[in-house]
Amino acid sequence: MSTKTLKTYEERGLTSEKFDEILSEIVMANKGDLLDIPGIHEILSEYYNNEVLEAFDEDQPRQCKCGGYIDEDGRCDECDSPKEA
Repeated sequence: MSTKTLKTYEERGLTSEKFDEILSEIVMANKGDLLDIPGIHEILSEYYNNEVLEAFDEDQPRQCKCGGYIDEDGRCDECDSPKEA
């Protein structure tokens, strides 16, 4: 960055809409580095906490009280499976 005095947004004619547009482009181009910015991980962790927990729970197999696992049809592979004759 140069050492000359930078103009303010108003002096540049930069609207908040244009600023947000350019900021979004920069963020998307550097999204792999976002968590390296001090404080960002904490902010995003708090903001997306529930979504992270829901995504984790969806990926985990559901376990029945008997210890077996519940399949996609809602049947337990241990206590609710068809019995062989």
